[in-house]
Amino acid sequence: MAATTERRVHKIDDRTLYDTLRKISDLFPDVQVNSKLVFVPGVLVELEGIEDLDALAGRYVFSQASLNVSVQAQTNFSLNFYRSIKEGNARAPSARFDEFELNFASHTSYWVENQQLVAQILGVIGELDLPIAAGAGDDGTLRELILGFGASHRQMLAGLDSAIRGVEEKRVAAEEEFRQREIEREAMHQASLQELDAEREKLQLQSHMSERRKLLQAMTDERAASLRKSAVPQGAIAMRWGVFFAAILLSVLSSFFAYTSVLQLQTMADATNILGSATDGVDITQAVTSVEAAVTSANWYLIARSILSSLIAVGALAYAASWLRGFYNSDTAAAREVDRYNYDLTRASWVIETILEVQHEQKGKVPEAWIDGVTRGLFSNSGDRNDESDGTAALRALLGYTAAASFGPDGPKFEISQRQARRLAREAEGQDQ
Repeated sequence: MAATTERRVHKIDDRTLYDTLRKISDLFPDVQVNSKLVFVPGVLVELEGIEDLDALAGRYVFSQASLNVSVQAQTNFSLNFYRSIKEGNARAPSARFDEFELNFASHTSYWVENQQLVAQILGVIGELDLPIAAGAGDDGTLRELILGFGASHRQMLAGLDSAIRGVEEKRVAAEEEFRQREIEREAMHQASLQELDAEREKLQLQSHMSERRKLLQAMTDERAASLRKSAVPQGAIAMRWGVFFAAILLSVLSSFFAYTSVLQLQTMADATNILGSATDGVDITQAVTSVEAAVTSANWYLIARSILSSLIAVGALAYAASWLRGFYNSDTAAAREVDRYNYDLTRASWVIETILEVQHEQKGKVPEAWIDGVTRGLFSNSGDRNDESDGTAALRALLGYTAAASFGPDGPKFEISQRQARRLAREAEGQDQ
């Protein structure tokens, strides 16, 4: 046996109809609810298929609706909605009212046991605008106006709510867009700061390189090199040329004395010849003997003086030449050392710039073997280097005290005599003192 009841309500729009069917469907969470809305007979739409709910507000397109629920075997609930009212056995269109037909089918005892569910269904329908009883007179007209205002107010509130939701969605979207732009701006700012730091480090490195190049240019230019080459005390220069000219003067004086001695010897020889040629009134033999005896001692003096003056002249000239040659060699060696120092400065500057460039460009670590290779011999005096190693020097010293040495399969053998042993001991004692 089925229990059927009808409920007449004032006109409701499609959104109110949808909400009503949804509320009733939610009262049956454990069973499947079949709900359809009818545009025109034959054109149906599922309740779950409606997505744009805002478009339903203020619209009166659905002509009918149905909702069917099977709660258990032979027990179900059905709801039918009409845009018309029932007059007798037929239905007539109405511009003011709609009707709900509620059917609690089959076992009435189930619905008696679930009176709360029935009350909830009727409560959902009762929330709608129900018409007042017939014959209410003017109060009915006033109620119709109030209900009309209520419908317009609901439509206005629905539109306002829709506009507010749209504005809120736009605000959320704008905030999200602003947040994304802020993140991008911060990332660009950090990237710009990193580029500025890299450029600052690069410029600072280039500044250091430029200052170092200027210093290198100042240290290796021609004027600085010439100043280093000529960095000799003025007193030493005066003494150098003073000794040289003194030696030249001594050589000239000695040459003059040797020349005068030779002239005097020639004069005395000419006088002896003249005396020997005289024959008139003179005892030639006695005269010659007297002259030769007087001249012999003078001749030996002149000969010795001429020889000694010549030797002194030649020695002074040779000493002046060697003295000047020694200074020439020292100046040449100093100039060579200055040039070598300039070359070492240039090579060291190149090595430093290469290492800094590799480290700045982060191309990796500079190998120690490469650094040792390119810096070998920098700022070291090649003339003072001893090509012999300590082992070679020790071997030579040992062989100097060794009487015999042999090398065989048993290793080297050295023999030292008693004399060489005593010599080695004496030299060791002298080194200890």
